[in-house]
Amino acid sequence: MKKNRTKRSSHAKKRSILLVFVGILGLAMILLGGAIGYKIFQKYTFDETIQTIKNEKDQLFSEVSQKESFKKGQTEIIVYYPLQGNELIPSIKDKINQDIKDKLEDKDNLVFYYTEKLDSVLKGIITHSVSKQIYDLSNSKVEETEKTSFGKVYLTEDGKLFTLDQLFSDSSKAKEILLKEFTSFLKDKKLEQGKIDQLVKSFSDQDLSAWNFDYKDSQIILYPSQAVENIDEIALPVSSFFDVVQSSYLLDKDAELYKAYYEKKNQKVVALTFDDGPNPATTNQALDTLSKYGIKATFFVLGKNVSGNEEILKRMKADGHVIGNHSWSHPVLSKLSLDEAKKQITDTEDALTKVLGSSSKLMRPPYGAITDDIRNSLDLSFIMWDVDSLDWKSKNEAAILTEIQRQVRNGSIILMHDIHAETVNALPKIIDYLKEQGYHFVTVPEMLNSRLKSHELFYDRDQ
Repeated sequence: MKKNRTKRSSHAKKRSILLVFVGILGLAMILLGGAIGYKIFQKYTFDETIQTIKNEKDQLFSEVSQKESFKKGQTEIIVYYPLQGNELIPSIKDKINQDIKDKLEDKDNLVFYYTEKLDSVLKGIITHSVSKQIYDLSNSKVEETEKTSFGKVYLTEDGKLFTLDQLFSDSSKAKEILLKEFTSFLKDKKLEQGKIDQLVKSFSDQDLSAWNFDYKDSQIILYPSQAVENIDEIALPVSSFFDVVQSSYLLDKDAELYKAYYEKKNQKVVALTFDDGPNPATTNQALDTLSKYGIKATFFVLGKNVSGNEEILKRMKADGHVIGNHSWSHPVLSKLSLDEAKKQITDTEDALTKVLGSSSKLMRPPYGAITDDIRNSLDLSFIMWDVDSLDWKSKNEAAILTEIQRQVRNGSIILMHDIHAETVNALPKIIDYLKEQGYHFVTVPEMLNSRLKSHELFYDRDQ
């Protein structure tokens, strides 16, 4: 009897073990089936996500493009080449194909290229933005890793590429202006000279037609091929190029400014400038004469003459005249050390700012003597002259007038000294003569307008 119970107990244990084993096996099969099912679901979701993205792009671009799909290694590439009529636009196709060749890496990626037509920024020119969108497909995930617009393409109405050189009537002169403006922009950003030279060279080595550009907000935007010191664009006012720009491409606002610029440019203008003051014995008389005629002039004062003459300076400003820097004590700056020369100028800037509350950022070097090092070390514009009255030499009213009559031309900057009685006495005759010749009177900043840049030398309206 005992033996039978033992047998039954043994059978029961075996059945229990078998049931546990079967249960474990069943659970394992369920888990395995779940994992397989999850993998299948994951793959389905992955494929569906990719297809959804492709469908969305088709809906957006396929009707206005020619679609092409191909592989580059592991990378699947889908391109929507834009059409003009029924024809591919070669310049955009070339731009996209060049990017595929040069910049796409062999990765498990899905890459789209497409273009979007933008509002025109140049009259009569069609603008396309070319974009690239990359999805990483590794690890069975779809993750967008890049979405960039890698440039605008400008096209004429017949589909031909419109390049920067075509914006100008004289592309060689335009390039000179662009490089000069570009250099001034970089100096204002406080870049080291070596890096400025590097960036300028990267542009100057290329033909203007190869420059990547944009035109917006009354500015021409240049894009370096490589950013330097986080500078990835250079914005230059379009007004700096009015002498060479093809006005037919300008938007309405800039076209109006262009028109006003030429109306003013065709006006005969001169800028009267006075050095070495203030002198209480003569400067107030000069201010009285200018006020009588309703003329605004530009005064370059010595720092040593500021103290004691504050009221004269305040009157100059109140009357609408421009007040510039003529050094502290009138030395030959080019014969001083850089630090000594800078001190002559900065001490005068400080003195003027203390009295007037601001600086005109204009500087006239005594005797016209200045070095590149001095200019590049100070955020000032350096104003020279093209008409020297030689009043300091002749000290004769008739001789002063004769010199001005002999030299003056449209756009002249006339050099005189308000510290000489003969000059101040000759001023009414000088003004009468210039008015009779049809000249209008402007300050230096009004004459130079957008040409006025830090670090640069200016002799007249055009030079």
